Parts: sequence; structure tokens; C-alpha cells
Amino acid sequence: MAQDALAALNVAIGELEIELGENPRFALLTQLRSARDAYMVASEGNLFASGVPRVTVKRVEAQRTLSPDRAKAYELCKKALVGHTVPVRTRDLYEMIEENGVSLAGGSNNLSSLLSRHPQTFKGHGRAGWTLKDIGNGAEPDSGANGEGSAPLSSSSREGGEVNEATTTQH
Repeated sequence: MAQDALAALNVAIGELEIELGENPRFALLTQLRSARDAYMVASEGNLFASGVPRVTVKRVEAQRTLSPDRAKAYELCKKALVGHTVPVRTRDLYEMIEENGVSLAGGSNNLSSLLSRHPQTFKGHGRAGWTLKDIGNGAEPDSGANGEGSAPLSSSSREGGEVNEATTTQH
């Protein structure tokens, strides 16, 4: 009887470990437990004993899936910023995505958060706005000191939810 209960527990534990093994946070927990166990063994003797294993914990970044509206806003901003060397204000980008039928709860703050979570694509310039990280010619975009030099997006709506034309104007 006790053997059956123990076998059932082992099966349940094994199935859960397989399922959780795919989760990066569970992998981190497993590594942290190993590190803790190594220190507990070492603390029984000399903490700095040469036999203490060195444990390196790697942080695994989980890739978040964007909601449909945030994914569309991401793509619209990416397309709108192509060719811009002067930062475009977040407010102007937000107005452009709204004109294309995308609504983000939280307004331009939510858009700014979205763009800042993708530093491989977008480069923030403070209040001046955003440019693409790699503008293609290797030169850094003009940061628009003190907010000057920001390029508003001018809009000429198109059918089918395409990105509005973006033009740069100098102040």
C-alpha cells in the first residue's frame, strides 16, 4: 500500500518536473537550489575549502509575446521611423498608430514602454523622441538637444491600415 502511494507520488513529481523543465524560471530555481546546497555543504566545514563547487547562474530572459495591438503598434512605429535621423516624438508616433486603427490602453506612456522594451530596434532620445537603433549608414542620429530637432510625423492616411507617410521637418 505504501509502495503504491510512493510510486504514484514519484510519477506525479516526474511529470511536473518535465512540464516545469521548459520554464526558464524553473531552470533558474534549480540552479539556485544547487548553489544553496553547495554552500550548505561547505558551511559544515570550511566555507573556503577547495572542494566547494563553483556554481554559475545564468539569467534566462523569457521572450514575451506581444498582444495583437502592441505587435501592430511595434510594426507601425518601425515602418514610420525608417529614414528618420531626427527623433520623432512619442506623442506623434502614438497619434499615427491611432490613425491606423490601433488603440493602446495607457496612451503614449504605453507606447513609450513598448519601444523601450525593444532596445535592439528602437533608440530613445529622452523627450526628443525615438529613432531606429540602426539607421543604415552607421551614423548616430541627431539627438535633438533640449528637445529641439524632433521630427513630427505628418499624416496622409492611406486605406488598408498602412503606415501614414512620415516626413521630417526642421525647426
